[in-house]
Amino acid sequence: MDVPDDVLELDSWNFRSELGSILRARGGNNNRSLAHIRAFKFEEETQHPVSAEFCHLSIQATERRDSPHIVALHARCESAAGLAGVQCWALANVRTLFDLSLYMGPNISQDLTSSLSFLQALIDHLPMLQILKLDAKLEHLEPGQRSALAAEVTRLCSSLHNLSVLRISLDIIDSQWRSFFAALSQLPNLKEVSFVSHQSGTTASSQDIYRISPGGLPSLHSLYISASPLVCSQVLRTLSASILKLSWVCPYVQNQALLAHTLAEVSSYTLSTNRRIPSASFALSSSATNALFSIRGIPQPVTMSSLTEVHITILDAVPGLAIWTCLQSLFPARGMHTFSLRCPYPLSYRSEDLLDLFQAWPEIQHLSLNPRPFRGALSWDLPPLAVLATAARSAPRLESVAALLDGRSLCLMPSRKWDSVQRLDLGYSVGPSSETRVEEARTYIRELFPGAVLVQEDCSLWVQSMACIDRLM
Repeated sequence: MDVPDDVLELDSWNFRSELGSILRARGGNNNRSLAHIRAFKFEEETQHPVSAEFCHLSIQATERRDSPHIVALHARCESAAGLAGVQCWALANVRTLFDLSLYMGPNISQDLTSSLSFLQALIDHLPMLQILKLDAKLEHLEPGQRSALAAEVTRLCSSLHNLSVLRISLDIIDSQWRSFFAALSQLPNLKEVSFVSHQSGTTASSQDIYRISPGGLPSLHSLYISASPLVCSQVLRTLSASILKLSWVCPYVQNQALLAHTLAEVSSYTLSTNRRIPSASFALSSSATNALFSIRGIPQPVTMSSLTEVHITILDAVPGLAIWTCLQSLFPARGMHTFSLRCPYPLSYRSEDLLDLFQAWPEIQHLSLNPRPFRGALSWDLPPLAVLATAARSAPRLESVAALLDGRSLCLMPSRKWDSVQRLDLGYSVGPSSETRVEEARTYIRELFPGAVLVQEDCSLWVQSMACIDRLM
């Protein structure tokens, strides 16, 4: 793939030739002259770390009169020499850097000297930085070393007054979570935060790290988190109130109660007034209202969640989880317009369940209900194709729908058409192979959603057969 002229892309193999070519250039007569460069990318391989020559060449390049004004710096460093070279580029462009992304491999973080030096050099020197991404491998660090690294990261973040987007490994800052969160709460423009945990499991003691009084980040509207259910709920308790968009990647769900508890906390810690939701959308059905009641039937205050967009990915889980039941915990998000769920096994639900969902989320426009389970369709009890009619009747604003369905049952032709749905993704849905039955299913879908495009990529043979009918027409 061709690299744009304004991007300098270096790795363990090409840094000598690329930097040598640039250093030999004179003025602006060469397309690879420094003056043209606006983005710097460095990818160091674990098995092939760079030598000290990378740092020497970087010093020469950044000290030239025609040195660049870099706005984006993305680096993956596996050695102290690699990090030292990247530090030259960062320090030479502190006044213009807008986007900084840094990964530090285990060989760097193990002795800490180079990584601490890099962070300390940047503190209070990045006035324009709006995007920061930090990741590191910390398996071999002692607790005291972790705390020292977390303290410097906290100091760096607290100095970034224009920071808008932050992506960071929870493993880096968990030992200083209280101080780190206090630093984030002072950043007036922070809108998006991503937390990623590399730990395969979470002990009871580590869960308590995130148990601090809820305070919230006033400008935050988007949260991405990859962590266990308990860590996710504790982080949400801290960030809370103003979140509109949540993306959660869960490595493993051990039991249904844990998942239901986490989703309930997702709703309870994103509560808001109804200022973002049109007044016409508050007619709760009895079934949807039941989702706002406690398990023992005692009514709770009917408060609304601020969430409008939720994406949940469950990478692994014990078989047989009633995930659909757990989703009811999100029903207080009355302003939900986008929801997607991916999990290992197919979802089981009926038309009545789908009706409850649409009554709880009257603003829903994009709905994806696990059309491609990670472990295939298997022999699960799938919802019938006829649930699409429920979606059409009950969700007038629906524009795209994705679901894993069973097309083997005959469907009555719909009495009317719905033009709002523009995209239909049936993923690994199953159905009869006979040409007549395939045509019947496609006719049913076409009558129901005349304007919908049927997704053809990564689909079952049955879905592909229906798509073939469209191509022949």
